Amino acid sequence: MTEESKEYKRVSFFRGFFASEEDFNLLVDYSREKDKLHNQLFHSPGVVLNFSGELKVTAREKGDFSIEVAPGYATDGQGNDIMLWETKVLAIDVSKYKLPMVVYVVLKYYDEPVDFITNKANPQYKGHKRIAERAKVEILPNPPELDEGIELARVRLEEELKDVKNPADPSHPETGEIDARFVPIAGTFGWILSPEVVSRIFAVYNDMKLVFMQLNKLYDLKYSLEAYQSAITAEMVSIAGKLDYRNAFKLLKIIVDLEKEISNELENTPNLSQRKEVGEYKDNLQALLNLTSATDITSEDLNNLIIYQAKASGALKKLLAPRVAEIRAEVEGELEEFKGERLSMDEIKIWPKEFPEEIMVDNVRYKLVDKIDILDDASEKEHEFKLGGVKEELRQKQNFFFPDGTRISDRGRLHWEGFAQFKIKNLKPELDVLVIRRIDYAYGGLKTEIEVDGEKVGVWEITGNDRKYRWRNMPYIINGKFIKKEEVNVKQIAISAERDVNMFGYWFYQTVV
Repeated sequence: MTEESKEYKRVSFFRGFFASEEDFNLLVDYSREKDKLHNQLFHSPGVVLNFSGELKVTAREKGDFSIEVAPGYATDGQGNDIMLWETKVLAIDVSKYKLPMVVYVVLKYYDEPVDFITNKANPQYKGHKRIAERAKVEILPNPPELDEGIELARVRLEEELKDVKNPADPSHPETGEIDARFVPIAGTFGWILSPEVVSRIFAVYNDMKLVFMQLNKLYDLKYSLEAYQSAITAEMVSIAGKLDYRNAFKLLKIIVDLEKEISNELENTPNLSQRKEVGEYKDNLQALLNLTSATDITSEDLNNLIIYQAKASGALKKLLAPRVAEIRAEVEGELEEFKGERLSMDEIKIWPKEFPEEIMVDNVRYKLVDKIDILDDASEKEHEFKLGGVKEELRQKQNFFFPDGTRISDRGRLHWEGFAQFKIKNLKPELDVLVIRRIDYAYGGLKTEIEVDGEKVGVWEITGNDRKYRWRNMPYIINGKFIKKEEVNVKQIAISAERDVNMFGYWFYQTVV
């Protein structure tokens, strides 16, 4: 595409079209310019990680100023793909510069016509058959603009300097040492991980946050606070859609390194150091440390990292559970009275067991007052359960897994459009009701409008999905102001017509006062 045209034009061939070299070159240029535009708009310029040698610059350390640039791949600000296929060795010519100063190792793209031929029968027809896309590495006195090239390293030179070295501490390189802190990294939008893996990592982050916060509050472990903040930061990176194979391992490694310090603090805490849970934690932490010390990372390594981190967090949760329960009970004045489970809303979603008579959610106590067993005739009849106005209805028996690997068999109903209607019994007026609905979570985008005794309560929206671990228990709170009788009629109206509404059981809890 030429600058004058101000539009993209593709070649359109047809029978009788006499194509010239200009047409074929236009065909190539069109594809190339579109590729460059994509790189410019969807990928930030810089070095592409996890490919070949990542263009890493190292000193040869032969007592001179020679350096090596490893093979790798980068994109520049113009959208050019820059591929360095082989290791490049070059020397910094100190005599060219007025010291002290900083010099820059820069990767640049250039085209070079190659494979020149001449038609022997018609010598007037000649030219280069190919254009090679090549890379060159230069030592420059100024940092490059991203349109001009990509900085791979910089070195501060001073008088009396005899050679260039690799940094003892890459985060704080000294004079004469390779400094890679300012290398731009090519960026992408979105996850390059399966939703299943991302979901598991989110669950691990959530566990870690809870454990680290409690360690800090209960035992004042300094590094647990730093680990808690790191887990929050890693979670924010995930939410921003920046989590992929290139950084997930590194993000978790930061936390693992802090966990090593937490382990040392636990060793120095007399009433904890000999607990078997601490030993279990240390065993899993050692596995994590071994994994994060590896240089070649595979998807299996990431999977193992998630597994061992979940086990390490689980060991700490068991360690903390008695003390946490004791403190909560003391604060709530119910040390002997409360016998249920303490769950967060996220933990309710993945709870694989039968729901208990009482649960504590965010320091609010709930008691089970009613439940509906879908496709059980007696239960549905008792609660006057029915579907209405549906476009299509199915009955199913499914065997799915929860995220912890527990397999459950359950029966349920699916319907497209229309509504489900049922009664909730044994209520106390003016108290909040926690509704838990078991669903097949294979597809997201489930929206239903909730009405209580004909009064609109709100929209129950279920986002996300998991096609491997398909069971979820989705919670929804009905404000107590809508509960005016001991028995209410609830209507659950489908909003998203393109997605089925499914239900495999309901549990109804009400706040305890």
